[in-house]
Amino acid sequence: MSFTRWLQFCEAPCHVTEGFEIDVARADPTRGDFWTGKMFCDEALVHQPCGLRKLHEADLLCAMARAALSVRPWCEGAFAIVKRLQDARGNFGHVDQMSLGNRSVAVKRMPNGWVAGSVQEFEELNPDATEKPWLDVGLVWELNCMNFPYSCELLGIFRDASSTYVVTSLATQGDLLSWCVFDPRPGREREELMKPIMQQTFRVVKMLHDLGIAHRDL
Repeated sequence: MSFTRWLQFCEAPCHVTEGFEIDVARADPTRGDFWTGKMFCDEALVHQPCGLRKLHEADLLCAMARAALSVRPWCEGAFAIVKRLQDARGNFGHVDQMSLGNRSVAVKRMPNGWVAGSVQEFEELNPDATEKPWLDVGLVWELNCMNFPYSCELLGIFRDASSTYVVTSLATQGDLLSWCVFDPRPGREREELMKPIMQQTFRVVKMLHDLGIAHRDL
């Protein structure tokens, strides 16, 4: 699929099903009037829930293109840094916990020179890259569209003069590595606690495989 045909395909209108429509370009983020509780509301960012289905290449290309079209100016005063969560070395950035009003969110900050303005531009600049930020965003976009129960919500993509910010819902319990560091030492007690976690992990991986998605670095 050519890039021109791809954009034509991806610029098809989206429909808001929850009964709201907000112009992000004119909204004041300090008042929270563009905060829907689920997503930053924009015709390029709100999509019709479609249920679980096999993910095809055209779907993913469309999601990445729409994500690039949805980028809005970063509103410095709207977000307050709470703490650094982790480095994102592969993307030359880091992830912070921030607050927006009374909601905690995760914000992945990456340099514009790395992310580029679109997936096409990124691939031209970084043909051999193993980390692909637009692919990550596109996959989350599609999983949100399907109402996939085990993914974070993509809340918005923003940019200032130097950085691109991907805002998602916050996984409040941290990651499995953190759990392993602070919870019981290896042994029977840990094994008992791990059983439901591993069952859920295997179930989620199976669901992703059924959708045509391979995680690869669990």
